[in-house]
Amino acid sequence: MLLLPCCTCIFWGINLLLNVRNNSRAQNILMILTVLVGLFFYIQADYFATPSDYLVFHRLEIVDGYISMLIPPFTYLYFKSLTNNNPFSWKDYLLFLPSLMVGMGSHLLYWAMGLDNALLYAQAYVEQRDRLLEIFPDRLYRLHYFVGIQLYNLVAFLQMVLVVIYANYKVIKYHRELGDFYSNLDDKSVRYSSAVLFWASVSMLLPLVFIVTKRTFWVEHPHYNMVLLTLWTIPYFIWFYFANKLQFTVEEFSHDLQEADAEQHEAELVTNARQMQLSLFDAMKESNGEMTEADYNLMELREQLDLLMKTKQLFLQNTLRIDDVANVLRTNRTYLSQLIKKLFGCNFSDYVNQLRVEYAQKLLAQTQGEDLNQIAIESGFSSLSSFYRVFKKYVHRSPKEWVAKH
Repeated sequence: MLLLPCCTCIFWGINLLLNVRNNSRAQNILMILTVLVGLFFYIQADYFATPSDYLVFHRLEIVDGYISMLIPPFTYLYFKSLTNNNPFSWKDYLLFLPSLMVGMGSHLLYWAMGLDNALLYAQAYVEQRDRLLEIFPDRLYRLHYFVGIQLYNLVAFLQMVLVVIYANYKVIKYHRELGDFYSNLDDKSVRYSSAVLFWASVSMLLPLVFIVTKRTFWVEHPHYNMVLLTLWTIPYFIWFYFANKLQFTVEEFSHDLQEADAEQHEAELVTNARQMQLSLFDAMKESNGEMTEADYNLMELREQLDLLMKTKQLFLQNTLRIDDVANVLRTNRTYLSQLIKKLFGCNFSDYVNQLRVEYAQKLLAQTQGEDLNQIAIESGFSSLSSFYRVFKKYVHRSPKEWVAKH
């Protein structure tokens, strides 16, 4: 039972290895993570089982000093790869320095003790940790206690918290960028990446339970550590499961952005002038009501956008992207995205989906919701489930409930 988390990681590691040729960069990093986490869980299982061979335990403890401290940095690289297609820079690897320094420091101090003393120290560490410094009062052992336990816990705590904060920031920012570019996010793995973020955060923060409690507690209460390790398996299993379900990658997003940029060189000159107008938009609100030429130009662009979206109903295309609209308006996607946010207070995806919901309401009123799947497709949604989810988001009731009320 204690090896269940380890076996879970091995399972997903093999799954990723078998598909290594088709893996994204994020999935290859995740494959390394499954190995590190699997080794970490194996070592923890040996510790909780109360080791009988302290030579093996001593060697595993040295390995654990490196392995466990490498999990947060690799998790950082995973989420960076999940949300950004740029190559890693030397700054990205700085997070490995504290991990390697603590692991190497603990290793060197063990070596300085000598093998026999190190084995006695390891035995006392497991069986009498509360009295460890009483049994080994010398400076060398106190230094190891500080580096191998106190500094280890502090660095691990800071790394895990910082990586969770970073991962949340990057995924939320990535989702906003997707919403600014695509009108339909259903096939962009947004829900899967949100699930990956949540369960990875749980997996990273759960070790804090070990940090804030005495490790001897888990040895003295084996039924508790079995429960905790079993529960710990769940977030890792779900994290790796949803990570394997991700179909849309940041590499594809980057390709679409590059493709859109290549098609919009002709709009740059028009956009440069309009960006100056956009900066005057806020000033217009604070003016005495007099309209300037820039204000009129801005309103003209809004009228063109309304004509394109509401009259020509461009929003009915379920694959609509912001660069498609920008090309027709002879502007670029960045300027158009800023304009939509200032005029409507939302991103491109929300703006288009609101128009789709309004159109769907008209169809529902005409047909009394006889064929919801057909209405969803005609309104620009890619699926019935997407239609239900978006409709309820803006109307606060399902399509059937809305029909019953009207």
